[in-house]
Amino acid sequence: MSEPAIGARPSPEDDLKLVAAALARLSEHFDSVAIFTTKQNGSDTQRIHRFSGNWFANFGQIRSWVVAAEKEARWERLKELESEE
Repeated sequence: MSEPAIGARPSPEDDLKLVAAALARLSEHFDSVAIFTTKQNGSDTQRIHRFSGNWFANFGQIRSWVVAAEKEARWERLKELESEE
């Protein structure tokens, strides 16, 4: 894959190629890989998500992360409310 000119933003196609290459490389070392990306393109948000390996392992890993992030957010909010009292 050729590099874009200095100062130029990579095209969405270049972004997809980059994510695909990263997925392929990581998949050589891990049983399951999940990649999520976002990038602002003007007023639009480009989203790329790619997975490799066992679907159930990916799903479980993502779910575990979401549950932990929600729990942490609730805990932080509780601490904020307690400090306001």
